[in-house]
Amino acid sequence: MHIFLKIVTFNCFLLFSLFAFSAVEEVVLPPILDYYPNCEYQVIKETSVIGMAKAQQMAKTTKRLLNQLQQKAIDAGANGVIIIDKKIEDINVLDEKGGQQQIRFIAKLIVQCQQKKVAHEMGTPHVIHQRFTAYNHDGVKAKSMMTFKLTSADSRVGRPEVINTEVSLANGLYGVKLGDSYQQVIKKFGEPNVQLTLLADELIIGYGRHHWLHFQLDKLVKVQSTLPYLSASILNKIPLLDFFDANAWKINNKVGRKALLKDVYSALALDKPLNEKNQLVLNSQNKVLTLNFIASKNSHTNEKKYTLGGFSMEQSNYKESRMLPFDDQVIQNEAITQAYLALVSNKEINVNNLAEQLGEAKGRIVLPRGITINLYNQHLMLKVNATELVEIHLLEEVFINDNANSKAIWALGDFIQGGSFEQLQQSFPDDAYESNYGIEIPSVGYSLFLLFDDNNKGKPLYEAVISIY
Repeated sequence: MHIFLKIVTFNCFLLFSLFAFSAVEEVVLPPILDYYPNCEYQVIKETSVIGMAKAQQMAKTTKRLLNQLQQKAIDAGANGVIIIDKKIEDINVLDEKGGQQQIRFIAKLIVQCQQKKVAHEMGTPHVIHQRFTAYNHDGVKAKSMMTFKLTSADSRVGRPEVINTEVSLANGLYGVKLGDSYQQVIKKFGEPNVQLTLLADELIIGYGRHHWLHFQLDKLVKVQSTLPYLSASILNKIPLLDFFDANAWKINNKVGRKALLKDVYSALALDKPLNEKNQLVLNSQNKVLTLNFIASKNSHTNEKKYTLGGFSMEQSNYKESRMLPFDDQVIQNEAITQAYLALVSNKEINVNNLAEQLGEAKGRIVLPRGITINLYNQHLMLKVNATELVEIHLLEEVFINDNANSKAIWALGDFIQGGSFEQLQQSFPDDAYESNYGIEIPSVGYSLFLLFDDNNKGKPLYEAVISIY
């Protein structure tokens, strides 16, 4: 009996010791950072983790992969993880539960540094701006630092009157200067009618179709009269703003749009030649003003003529942020497919669920009467009236110069992007009819409009519009 008690006591002591040791030795995983440190940190190595998952298991797989990154940080002697990229690809493996996706995280393992403290002067804190990492601690694409929202009302209502037409290195754009904050710009120009967050850590806002302002760390760093990111079909959907689309700007208050090159030389007292891009580049301290000229040739005399077409002005140290990849495009396209199938089944679309599945829009355009167009990826835009979904629009091209994975095609049931007219007409219902160069399919609560490219062999489907009543 005494021997038994001793054995039990010893075993209990051993278990207690093991638990105690386990508690003391519990490993604290290095954090996955939401912000880049605001000091000089050390990068030990770059690494990646890969996993496979079905759509319904994506959250669980993501959590496991993030844990693997933290474990790798421990092994490397790092105390912080910065996720720099995330790639999701469809894998051609099908079973009764559907296809699989491969998810890959790429990260830097770092040794964190001593963060700079906020200094105070006259009782006012000087805010030290921290830059968002590309993906946060949940592996979700970080929202832009610029969290400003466009007004849902007509952006022309109550707009401050802009009288100044000067564009110059000295005085900026109509009195707004490089380095001004977002709120300073809004105070002078009013709410923009376009907002784009398709660049990492950079916000672009637009006034009409001809004024584009870029912000980094809440500071205006660039203005330009044309934008190389939106397709012509999207630009044409932006409402014109009276002053901003009147092209009333004058460089140094002297020459404006369509001025001849010789007149620009004379007015600005310049004699430097155009560069290979037909531009005049002017520098002053830490700013650069570029004048863009359009070349034309007289068919009779072969004489070339150069006219002033537009401008851009930026801080000399400005570096364009990289364009964010459309990582969520496959998921977004599937969400739209399911929304369409719900309509076909005479069910209402759950707008809240759809919004959650689609995630953050890459851009927003404010239309009159409180209507907003949300741009999600290379092919998808939604028209919304307050919280009511008005239209689902699938296009051939929303953004240009994307340099991103835009290969994912969209589908609405049997109607697949790129499918030939001959193929798809077998799925047209009896009441489908031809209208405005396309096929319209009416139904209860909605109508579907399909556009086919008559200029290409097979007349492929390139655009679809679902109007919801």
